[in-house]
Amino acid sequence: MKIIKTTLAFPLFFVLLLLFGCGGGGGGDNPASGLSGTSTEPQVAARGTNQYVQVWVQEDSTTYRVYVSFYSGVSWGTPVSIGSIAKVSGGISSPQIVADASGDVVVVWMQGPFFTESIYANHYDSGSGIWGGAELLEASADAAEDPQVAADGSGNFIAIWTQSDGAIYRLYASRFASATGNWTPSGAIDAGTGEVGVEPQIASDGNGHFMAVWNELDGGNDDLNACRYSGGWGAVTTVNPGLGEGASPQVASSAGGDEFMVVWKETNDIYANRFVGAAWAGAGQISGGAVSISPQVAGDGNSHFVAAWDEAGNNIWGRHFSAGWEAPEELNSSSGLGSVPQVASSGTDNFTVTWLESDDVYYNRYDATVSDWSGEDLVNDGLGGALTPQVAGDNSGGNGDFMIVWEQDDSIESRKFE
Repeated sequence: MKIIKTTLAFPLFFVLLLLFGCGGGGGGDNPASGLSGTSTEPQVAARGTNQYVQVWVQEDSTTYRVYVSFYSGVSWGTPVSIGSIAKVSGGISSPQIVADASGDVVVVWMQGPFFTESIYANHYDSGSGIWGGAELLEASADAAEDPQVAADGSGNFIAIWTQSDGAIYRLYASRFASATGNWTPSGAIDAGTGEVGVEPQIASDGNGHFMAVWNELDGGNDDLNACRYSGGWGAVTTVNPGLGEGASPQVASSAGGDEFMVVWKETNDIYANRFVGAAWAGAGQISGGAVSISPQVAGDGNSHFVAAWDEAGNNIWGRHFSAGWEAPEELNSSSGLGSVPQVASSGTDNFTVTWLESDDVYYNRYDATVSDWSGEDLVNDGLGGALTPQVAGDNSGGNGDFMIVWEQDDSIESRKFE
């Protein structure tokens, strides 16, 4: 597999170039080199064959900004600011990004005075090559947090977030409709019977169906709830009935099939439940029994999924699903110091898990050609100082390409694998 290394904002670039070189014709450009300040909170999304888009927060002495850069197949392009706020007025955090197969993009983020932030979004139209401008998705005076966003296959996007209604935290949503080019008024999609927890998630199957998941304190139980969108929001369903300790949910789709997999932490274990055939299959434990945290999941377009999590004190485990869950496998057997795993699919039954290990970034791939894991490998040249790795996979060509981005020494670095 060829590796192409790029760096978005990095004072050590020329040292790295001399030590390690650049592969594949795309490494070595630095679209953020002229930006002052620090670069944090990177996120990345695939947007078609060999195309990616990245978002991050740039902070200088006076201003917070949201920057994006497009990867054209060879290199990262010039960064563009799509949102900003003066430091005296508040801050920006928690950017999230999604792209559809046509190349349209939506970024959502938190912005405003600290502790009373609002949710903003900006939509990129690939046909015109124009960002529509930062838009406020809600007008409440109460604090809004934890934005997430997903795209279907027809230019429509749904953003969700948590927000106080003055009494309890609720889960709110707004939909960007391609037919109008506008966001719908925001509205709560939970039942309003309990307190919605942090970090809700949403996924789409690329065929007009969305699934939102969240944990909710209701009657003393931590329910793991879900709500499906198909032309409108349906009824709220509890995904972990009879369990009552659900937390840290994640959701992924099998594109085009109205099929979703939810994983979450239940007390000290990782559980999963699959939505298929218009019904939930039933919750079941997928971790090995030791204390487990930080679940993640990704799906391809053919009913394959991979879940990953941190088990037994910084061991990264992965488990592959194809008609059923296969045996779990430890993905970082060399040191056992892994944390914060992320997972993405890249073509039919190809998956990549990346994680942080002793301040470096590692990855391990599930390879469809051998139906097995390839083995862990280092991403960032072993320099240390790495944070928050993220991964996106190119599902358009079935070739297994993927992009990993991460924070390192107040910069944003990336590495493309093909």
